[in-house]
Amino acid sequence: MFLRLATRTSPKIVATALGIALCVMFLSGSLALLDGMRDATANAAARFDEGPLLAYASLPLEAARVDPTVLASLTGPYAAVRVARATASVGGVPIGAATLASVSNGSILRTSLAGLADGDVWLSDALLADARAANATFARGDVLAFTANATVDATYDRVRPRTALPDGWSLVSEATMRALAPPLADPATFLLLPEGSPDVPGLRAAGFTVVPAVAAVEFFRQGIDALAPALLVLVLAAGAVIALLAFTLLALETRYRARELRTMRRIGAPPSFVTRLILAQSAFVALFSALLGLALASVVTNGVTSFAPLAGLPSFVLPQPTATGLLLPVLVALAPRRCGPRTECRQTPDGGIPALVSRRALAGLALCAAILAATYPLLFGLEAAPGQIFYGGDTVSVTAVGDTRLNESLAASLAAQPWARATSPEVYAFSAWSGTSVVVRGVNASAFLALEGASLVRGTAPASFVLVGERFARRQNVDVGTPGVLAGSTAPAIEPVAVTGIVASAGPSGDEVLVPLPLARKLAGLAADELSAIRVRTSDPDALVALLRGTGGAFAVAGASGTTYVNAPTGSSEGARLASLIFLYPGLREALGREYVATFAQQGANGVRVVVLGFLVLLTLLAAAGVYAVVWRATAEADRGFGVLRVLGARPATVLGILVKEFAAYGALAILVGAAIGFVLATAIGAFGALVLFTYEVRPTLDPVTLAAPVLVALAAMLLAAVLRGLATLRRPPRDLIAGVPPRVERAAEEVLPL
Repeated sequence: MFLRLATRTSPKIVATALGIALCVMFLSGSLALLDGMRDATANAAARFDEGPLLAYASLPLEAARVDPTVLASLTGPYAAVRVARATASVGGVPIGAATLASVSNGSILRTSLAGLADGDVWLSDALLADARAANATFARGDVLAFTANATVDATYDRVRPRTALPDGWSLVSEATMRALAPPLADPATFLLLPEGSPDVPGLRAAGFTVVPAVAAVEFFRQGIDALAPALLVLVLAAGAVIALLAFTLLALETRYRARELRTMRRIGAPPSFVTRLILAQSAFVALFSALLGLALASVVTNGVTSFAPLAGLPSFVLPQPTATGLLLPVLVALAPRRCGPRTECRQTPDGGIPALVSRRALAGLALCAAILAATYPLLFGLEAAPGQIFYGGDTVSVTAVGDTRLNESLAASLAAQPWARATSPEVYAFSAWSGTSVVVRGVNASAFLALEGASLVRGTAPASFVLVGERFARRQNVDVGTPGVLAGSTAPAIEPVAVTGIVASAGPSGDEVLVPLPLARKLAGLAADELSAIRVRTSDPDALVALLRGTGGAFAVAGASGTTYVNAPTGSSEGARLASLIFLYPGLREALGREYVATFAQQGANGVRVVVLGFLVLLTLLAAAGVYAVVWRATAEADRGFGVLRVLGARPATVLGILVKEFAAYGALAILVGAAIGFVLATAIGAFGALVLFTYEVRPTLDPVTLAAPVLVALAAMLLAAVLRGLATLRRPPRDLIAGVPPRVERAAEEVLPL
């Protein structure tokens, strides 16, 4: 009998279960999307080689030292790199400072150093140019003198090959390095390790910083890791709505069973039996709801990711159910909740028409509106962030499509046009600053600052400038003179740098590192003179398109109003455009194929958009369910008022109008107050930089559409719920409403118990 009573079902119980199932759906679906985004990024990243690992004990890199005892403790292969600054001269004529390096194991650098004999030097392009400037006949076999702690002669053998080491360093043998700088005989400057080296944990435990020379993989990984906690906070914030919804539904269920429970007590059922029965039925409903919610979460999240390509958002993000995502929602659903204080139907001061809506219960509407108003601007800000990096307002971004390549001559041609108010040729690289992911933008400093409307607040911008955005500088605690190491994007690169200036900008450069174009090309693996994009501030985009069409090349012109394709198909995706901005690496095109690289880049833009879309769908459904529950809770004691109005002769349409008017007045006020609180919270989150997308601080979108959306969604859900509540009540006889007889949607206990 107990099991029979505890597992009864009815339309009312099913409705309660559906409400709780929506809570479970939101929690499980959100966690599955987050795990899916991590998994998609990890799968794409696993296909890329992170190159050699750089291990150093301090900065600046050239002055770092590796203790000989550390070298003796290493168990795997490594390359000990020794670096020295020296003064170079040719035929007794000083030609300037030179940085020399020796490498103990060339295979780690993926190049052969077998031809580098003792007493030889492989010159950098810059040092060779200086030598020929001092001696026009300088050629292979000639001798240079290097002076550091001692003076050694070295014979020019060849130009050094391109490796991960800085292009400005010249290579010598270890014997030459020891002769040049005797104190360097034992310690190394830094270490290079192969990917997956077993010595990484030990070096990190010894205080070393170990970072990959290829930063693109870690860039995406860190970007997801930084974004996931912020999205998880949104999930937990929605937990307030979940608690409100589950509390309300179970409270209403308990209230409607009050008469049944009193009957049980009258026929002799002990209090412990009644308590156990309530808990058992609550557990039954909660377990049923949890299973239903998990199924709905799978359907909704997979539906969002499957149909996203129809909206132009192809992505490899697939929801990934995990133990946490499955068990946490079930535990939340099974958590017992007790009915709160009862509210009584109140009358107006003159004793006339009774008030149908409990004012205190409307606080739940404010809570639902606050959740929507706080999350909508942030989610829309996340969705808009990728585009804002490259264009906005009257600025458009010109990128190449297919085999077309952008170069500086095209940028100069655009800059000479009367309709181009400002032009900035740029190169982008997914890099890392001393292990922290950052977008490095290669620019012409004066042209970029003019187009961006940015200013140099500290320091200078010399020819070899390294300018750091103010927001990035604040997060990483760097200032003018701070040393760092920049890594390559998809080609191995190690570039020691020092900050020369701090840039203040409301645009994306506030979160970036700005360097000269040649250095950015080295990090990005681009050929000489090649560009990732040309940004143009123009009053006549049609003239820009016409000029590009006349060149015969294929381009995409992206702006705030959309993307125009010139001499190219119009079906290119946003992910492919992002790939054309950043992934133009000849080596990768040959080794992996351009389409794969475009697919990898696509995850950075479309993956986030798909997750944001999923969050919007789940959060809207959850908030609508919360509003619906609040409406029913606010009118839980209004049955008598409905009955009185009907007995006094009010028509059903009149009673329904009174109910809707009360909600339209008091409910709308609660929603507006909650929305205002939510917007303030979203603005505060943006102001403190709490939400970061791939190294960029996300600002909430507060345009009219975003401001109106949460208010309209909450109002529509409230009015619809009020109409449904009124219609459901008006179907019942006025006598039952006044007497407090619960709806007859199931058999009462008297009919179930074998009396």
